[in-house]
Amino acid sequence: MGEISNNHIEDYEKIIEMIATARCEAEYKVNKTMIDLYWNIGKYVSWKTEFDGWGRSTVKELSEYILGKEPGIRGYSS
Repeated sequence: MGEISNNHIEDYEKIIEMIATARCEAEYKVNKTMIDLYWNIGKYVSWKTEFDGWGRSTVKELSEYILGKEPGIRGYSS
């Protein structure tokens, strides 16, 4: 890395702070989206369990189906 001018350090630090803030916001939004997804899947599966007779074997089959369609995906075990 080249020589850094001391008269720009404060400005550079502001930009570093902007980058850090954006990263935090992005992580928050991704986490919120994933929580919403899991909530909606749980709601759907609960509804199917109550009104369509889904049981443990169906949930296990769903898990296997998801894992087969999306290799390497995590968080969808039965």
